[in-house]
Amino acid sequence: MKTKQILALIISMLIFLAGIAIGLYFNIRAVWSDLEATSFWGYPEALLYDRSIETEAKLSSLRCPVLITPSDAKFLTVKVVNKQAQQIKPMLQISVSDPTQKENIQRNYFEPNLAPQASEEITYLLTSQNFIDQRIIYVRVFLMNSEYFPPSETRHCGVFVSKLGNLNSGQLIGTLIASALLLVGLGLGLWWHSSSEQMKRTKYIFNRMLWLAAFMLITAIMVLLGWHLLAIIFLLLTILLIFSILENFVMDSINKQHEPIV
Repeated sequence: MKTKQILALIISMLIFLAGIAIGLYFNIRAVWSDLEATSFWGYPEALLYDRSIETEAKLSSLRCPVLITPSDAKFLTVKVVNKQAQQIKPMLQISVSDPTQKENIQRNYFEPNLAPQASEEITYLLTSQNFIDQRIIYVRVFLMNSEYFPPSETRHCGVFVSKLGNLNSGQLIGTLIASALLLVGLGLGLWWHSSSEQMKRTKYIFNRMLWLAAFMLITAIMVLLGWHLLAIIFLLLTILLIFSILENFVMDSINKQHEPIV
């Protein structure tokens, strides 16, 4: 293999990995923020929480923004559903990180009047006031049958904080994902164009690059949908594939350098 061809392969791989790095930044920050938020409980809620108590209502969903910028204000939404055949008035506590408050927690209480089998969505505005160390917002939601009951159902989420110029959160997410896909696509195209006929026949490294791009994109989709467990699984697969590709690429480059130059 000619030196020029090897150089082209190296450049295409670097472009491809730059796109993967941008995608990994977004995916890892989002997944890690949610994992960090699992430890956000507050006292005495952590001691009082008792999941064995049957709740009259149900936390149907908790939807949080994935990312927020210092100039943004974004809503989280909690949906509460009445499972009973009679009207109920449960207590909902939304605990949000706030460095200005005791324990860094701001507690907000809501008592929705729910008709039989009805549901209600409750929103709460997240702002820069909720940033912890300018990098993350923690959210913990508790559901109680009433103010006299301990919490018996809970949900959580973590929102990571990032900034790029004057972009808002939606523009920043779009920029990160579009940049990652553009660089990944360009890297794949250049790699295929620079590959030898034998490499095109075997597609050994190219197929792994395709799988890596697919895992990165799927992880981003899972993150945006709030399916964090699936996002963690695909993120781990992505990291394992990166090591596999790099190992094979280095070994292949070393072997090709020892081939006679035609």
